[in-house]
This record gives sequence, C-alpha cells and structure tokens, in this order.
Amino acid sequence: MKASEIINTWVEKNTNNLIKNLISPDMLNAATRLVLVNAVYFKGQWLHKFDAELTMDMPFHVNKDTVKNVPTMYREGYYKYGELPDLNARFVVLPYKGNELSMVIILPNEIEGLLDVQKKLQNVSLTNILNQGIEEEIRLHLPKFKVESKMILNDNLIKMGLSDAFTASANFSGICNENLAIDTVVQKAFIEVNEEGTEAAAATGLSVRPLSSFWSPPKPIEFHVNRPFLSIVTYNNVILFLAKTVS
Repeated sequence: MKASEIINTWVEKNTNNLIKNLISPDMLNAATRLVLVNAVYFKGQWLHKFDAELTMDMPFHVNKDTVKNVPTMYREGYYKYGELPDLNARFVVLPYKGNELSMVIILPNEIEGLLDVQKKLQNVSLTNILNQGIEEEIRLHLPKFKVESKMILNDNLIKMGLSDAFTASANFSGICNENLAIDTVVQKAFIEVNEEGTEAAAATGLSVRPLSSFWSPPKPIEFHVNRPFLSIVTYNNVILFLAKTVS
C-alpha cells in the first residue's frame, strides 16, 4: 500500500469516512520523510432542533447581482443576540447539546459586507463580541450548509515563526535519528449544518408585565441569514472552527 493510501485510510477512519483523499500521491516523493496531517470532522446536535417540515427554499444573495434559492431552516425561540455597529453586522448564538459548544453566526448588514467584517474581526476578540449579546426572541432563518476546506499550511506556519522546521536547521532528534525537515503540513476540515438536534426540556416561569393598557410584548427579532456570513464553532468561547459561507 502506498504511503498516501495509508494516510488517507487513517483520516477516513477518524473522520467518520467524510474526509477522503487528503493526501494525493503526487504530494509525496522519494525525498519525503515527514508529512504532518490534521483532519478534523465536526457535526454537532442542536440544543433546540429545527423542524425539518419548516425547511423551504428561500432566496440567498450571493452578491448584489446573484440570487439563488437554498434550503433554509426556520425556528422561533430565544437565542443570545447582539448588534455590532463597529463591524456593521449582527450576531446570534446557537447552542449545541451539552451547552459547552455553540455556533456563532455573524451576519453583515450589507449583502457584500463580509470582506469588511472579516478585516475588522482581526482586531476584535470573540469574548468582546459575545459580551454584547443578550437573550432575545428570534425568528431565525438559517440555510443548511456544508463547508469543506483543504489548506497547505507551510506558509502560514513559517509566518508564525516556525521557519527552521522546514529547513536543514530543523531538529527532530527527539523522534528520529535521521536529519529531517517538515515537507508538507495539510489541514482539511468538514462542517455540516442541518436540522438535527435535541430538544431541551420545557421550563415554567413567572411572567411580569407593566400595569398599563398600552403595553404589548416586544415583537421577535427577524434574523434572516440570506447573504454571505461567518459561522464560528466555539467551546467555552474558544474558537474551534471558523468558516465563511458565500453561496
């Protein structure tokens, strides 16, 4: 069995057979001694599931000139929600079962505003963003989507300061007596978002309202994800995955 087949078999086994062909045969040659592989598969169950019967095709603005119909889920309920005027965007937080993992959806206010949001996010911490949110009743329209990415991380790691590991100056004496240098670092990730999830138990509370005949409950906030957006999977506010969906 070729080295690429051995690596790909391991990756498939450890990602529920969803990530295939991570390493192509032409990535390896007789001089290759070390390949670092990182394959990540994530599929979470919502704490509050979406009703599949409410999913329907709705318009999604790829850009100002292109609109396509995509399967869009719907749920009305209470989510952490916030407005981000500095980013010209809004966000909503969808918890996963267990309440430790969650997905943060950052939606630009403008159809073609995602690039600007991404640039500004480089100077903003996720914790600061989430601190601006409060529980609100939301009418949430969220497209079903899959995100799959494959990246060669050599340049990224070198820019972060891990340059010697790719040269003759590398020191891997702790794992091998042979002089080695890193040849390729590959990362492939797969995220799928759909209606699946687990419903939370119902709770009973006491509702208090002002004693005024003019009072009426606030209307739910419309959060319609119908243009390019960011999705961030977090674990206790630590980013695990960050993806952008543009079509």
